[in-house]
Amino acid sequence: MISHLFKQMNESEEKQSLYTILRRFHFTEKDLLKGVRLKQLFNFDIPFLAGLLHSCFAVQSGCFFIRR
Repeated sequence: MISHLFKQMNESEEKQSLYTILRRFHFTEKDLLKGVRLKQLFNFDIPFLAGLLHSCFAVQSGCFFIRR
């Protein structure tokens, strides 16, 4: 997870020129942050929630089989 975070930070540093170009097209900083948040949602939040739901299901299934 931490290595993925560093990878994303490196990618964001590499894409600074892209953000400069977008600013020239009159994108506001609010628009750019919205795009970054959306990217973060798909890269981190959705997989995290899927993993959390999977873990909850696994724990419930394990408890079911232990009780038998």
